Amino acid sequence: MEAKTIGSFIAALRRAAGMTQRDFAERLNVSDKTVSRWERDEGAPDLTLIPVIAEIFGVTCDELLRGERRSPEERMSPTDRTAPPSDTASDESTAAESPAAPTYSAKAEKQRSYLIRATLARHRNLSLTAAAVAGIGFIGAMIFNIAFTRAYLGFFLAAILYLAAVICEVMVLNGTLAAVTEDLADVKELAVFRYRVYADSRAVFVLVAVLLGACLPLLMVGDAYWGLTAEMWLFHGSIFAGIAALICAVVLYFLENHMLAEDIIAYPPKNAALISHRRKWKRNLTLICAAVLAVTALLNGILTAFGSTYALADSIRFDDVESFIAFAEEDVRDTYEAPTVSIHYDGEITAVPDLSSIGDTVYYDENGNPITEEEAMTRTIEDSDGNVVFSYIQRNETISSIAFGTESEGFLPIHVKTKEHVRAAYRQVQMTNAVFTVVYVIEVLAVLFAYFLLRTPKKTAPTA
Repeated sequence: MEAKTIGSFIAALRRAAGMTQRDFAERLNVSDKTVSRWERDEGAPDLTLIPVIAEIFGVTCDELLRGERRSPEERMSPTDRTAPPSDTASDESTAAESPAAPTYSAKAEKQRSYLIRATLARHRNLSLTAAAVAGIGFIGAMIFNIAFTRAYLGFFLAAILYLAAVICEVMVLNGTLAAVTEDLADVKELAVFRYRVYADSRAVFVLVAVLLGACLPLLMVGDAYWGLTAEMWLFHGSIFAGIAALICAVVLYFLENHMLAEDIIAYPPKNAALISHRRKWKRNLTLICAAVLAVTALLNGILTAFGSTYALADSIRFDDVESFIAFAEEDVRDTYEAPTVSIHYDGEITAVPDLSSIGDTVYYDENGNPITEEEAMTRTIEDSDGNVVFSYIQRNETISSIAFGTESEGFLPIHVKTKEHVRAAYRQVQMTNAVFTVVYVIEVLAVLFAYFLLRTPKKTAPTA
């Protein structure tokens, strides 16, 4: 039974077994058209099907890849052909301890290499699909947050798609690793194959972790019907994404060390030195980047009072009670107007009711009894014995907070922070955060630039 290709060999084996293309396809759970393409050499079976096909026809995987049967002498290794028949138990124990790697002809090696490359290419394409799902989740979060001011909804939508991307990548990873076994590759080649698969899956998992970190600030809005401003999201999202990237770098570094030590993965022989060199610089620059970012974040927190606007706001100091009371009783209105956004509306506008006819505001005490406006605005300062030290009427609407001194010093000095002070502090915090966001980006870009400069080892001049 002469056969030159795997397709013609499968056709010959199928006819010898008395099976039609449909019968054979049903046993493999594929279509008969797929079998027809194999037999016309317009495609090749998936690596996962090679052992199954070999078992159906009672041949070896090597013979299937070679496209022809091997003689009994060819099936024996050179050691088996030359070794004396005595001491069979010793030979069997030696073979069990050191199994011989499968040998392939040039044609079988070409078929095998093609199938391995096709498996890696399919895994990479499916990994790109998983990464695209994660990217769609992040874009959906942006749309729901910015366009519809639904930060919570955007986060949970993104989280669902991130989970789907991870599950998809895990399934693809398991399927790809199961496709290539010891029957089709020796130990070293199998370890290199696993490294290439691991590298593609690693990129997807890191991407999902970084995007998830970037979306975590959407949970900070405090209400399901609010959205996070683009500036605040950019600032906090960059921080959380950077933290996620650093955590991934640390975890993957130790995981890769473990897999290398256990010979689960191995670097490709041609690029082993280069990969080791780059891995060393990734580790060093990651530590440097983490240290620099930590110091910068600490400085950012100090300059912004760690987000406490009131702690950063200026205040008016009063060293006597009379001047404070005079300031508090000034009838001053807060004239600040919040920025408005013009919204175009094509529907019918309902008339705004006239509020001028509403009478004066009625005030009540804690018991529900009506009181005057002056009584409602009266504030009293009492000592530890409950005695009133002084009282004042707070008519000044610009006051935001009041901090009194200790009782032993007569509650002096008195610090008053106005609403304008708080707004100025808020603007200062926003400006500081914006500057530090640029600093963070520059630091990360500087580390990346340093990596690209150092990622290729310098060639040393040969010595005479």
